Amino acid sequence: LAKNEVLGLSTGTNASDATANVTAIQAALTAGGLVQITTPGTYYINNTLIIDSFTELKLGAGVWIRLLPQSNKLMLKTAAYDVTPTVVVPTWAGGSLITIPWTAHGLTTQDYVIMQGAAQTQYNQIFKVNTVTDANTITVLAPAAPTTSPTGTISIRKATRNFAITGPGGFR
Repeated sequence: LAKNEVLGLSTGTNASDATANVTAIQAALTAGGLVQITTPGTYYINNTLIIDSFTELKLGAGVWIRLLPQSNKLMLKTAAYDVTPTVVVPTWAGGSLITIPWTAHGLTTQDYVIMQGAAQTQYNQIFKVNTVTDANTITVLAPAAPTTSPTGTISIRKATRNFAITGPGGFR
């Protein structure tokens, strides 16, 4: 992972300091890789930080991220959290292979997807993309072969993967 140290954060407790902290931390998270905050202190934020795939946020000893009072926001979420899922009609013809038509999906075989809304629980989980048939179709492999075709209003979205929040510091 590329190293990205976040410096110059403010321990101030006003909205402008909290906004500046969000801007600095989010810029590092958006760049991805290893994002470190090592200077001890309590750093207030007033908006949600978003972590994407292949990113590690490491908080050093004595580093605390706190939500500014009255902000009424989530402190941290994954990039996939706010993505509007796409309704799909997956098909299953036996075995473990599930075919998913998904217009302009933009995925590769390195990606994972979250499927939910099926009446059958074996379809409601995270799957690794098995094949990219074309720009509008992917296949995934179920960990155990389903026994029936999926039914229900099924939606799908790309999953955030390979991310971590580590260190002796934290969020509170």
